[in-house]
Amino acid sequence: MFLPSPVKMRASKTRRSLWSYVQKPFAQSGVEPAALSSVAYSESIMAKHNDPNSINLRTKGMIARFIGIVAIALGFVVGIYGLEDTGGPWMKTALGLLVTGMLAQGYALYCSVRRMHEFKDQPKS
Repeated sequence: MFLPSPVKMRASKTRRSLWSYVQKPFAQSGVEPAALSSVAYSESIMAKHNDPNSINLRTKGMIARFIGIVAIALGFVVGIYGLEDTGGPWMKTALGLLVTGMLAQGYALYCSVRRMHEFKDQPKS
């Protein structure tokens, strides 16, 4: 790649970009295309990412994680309300939400561990 020396650029007193000296059609964008070998993936790696079971486990895990976070947060909010309102069913409701959130987080952990074991068990080619 030909780049002018800094002395020549100062002497020319023009404010052209360094990329204008590059003799390539993609020089204006400043991004060169990557070599095919650095972008190519083996078929086994692509098969892992396109496996419907692993996508299904990932989706289930993400949903369970979200439900768990929301249930735990609501459990704490309802529990605080239950401390102020004695004699109501709010403490049992808060406990139920906390337990539901913990179970959902446990299921999300199970999904992620099972998904990682499926990736490990696939043969490498």
